[in-house]
Amino acid sequence: MKILIFTVLLIPFMCCQPCFAQDQAEEYFLPQWMEPTGFVYTSTGLTDPFIPFIAQRPESVPAKPDRPLTPLEQVAVTQLKLVGIIWSKPSEDAASAMVELPDGKGFIIQKGTLMGPYQG
Repeated sequence: MKILIFTVLLIPFMCCQPCFAQDQAEEYFLPQWMEPTGFVYTSTGLTDPFIPFIAQRPESVPAKPDRPLTPLEQVAVTQLKLVGIIWSKPSEDAASAMVELPDGKGFIIQKGTLMGPYQG
């Protein structure tokens, strides 16, 4: 019984010719809106995602300045507590922040303010 079913199902596939013979095959073309545009990716001028954003520099301890140190320069940066940030959209360089010393005194800092014993 199984052989008969197999034979009955297989005979139509064995007898038929291929639907598209080589000499009778129609050529199919893609519409113009589906044809590839030939886009080529170039990475010139773009950032490489595999290079770290922060460059590693050899650590060298700078000499202490000849001037008196400010209260922010007398404590380590890790001891400072960030209290708030003020950021204005028109000029991002004008951003400022408020930090607090371990004794509770607060200071407003801006870009370029020296902090910590190593002039950070």
